[in-house]
Amino acid sequence: MIINAAVHKLKERFPVFDETYDGEDDVYLMYGAFGSFSLDVINLYMLDFTSPQNYFYCDLKKIYRDADLVENEINKIFLFIDEMFLLNDESMNDVLNTCIFESLMGNDYSYNLSRKYFSKDTYNHYLEVTKRVI
Repeated sequence: MIINAAVHKLKERFPVFDETYDGEDDVYLMYGAFGSFSLDVINLYMLDFTSPQNYFYCDLKKIYRDADLVENEINKIFLFIDEMFLLNDESMNDVLNTCIFESLMGNDYSYNLSRKYFSKDTYNHYLEVTKRVI
């Protein structure tokens, strides 16, 4: 049930992502693209406009021109991931592991932001998935 609602919830919470994503509504494809989207937002937040682009549906640098917009989106992204993980649904956690956590693990900034925004349970799981010891 949770996995079926996950696509709708993602579209509802992230209108910029929904407007730019033109792939299929398969939960793994959509959350995989959202992982790339999230990585680009993190890079914009930390590196400003010199950041590399991973999300190929749209140039997010043209949308997020204001630092406050980027910071707000970072907050929403991490709190959303935390909320979805805390549902304790095995299928949803598999989606998060393969599409979100693995996408973020290549970015050192994501660890600091995870520590800031994730609950203790989500953060510990993220470290376990990425095999990172801090």
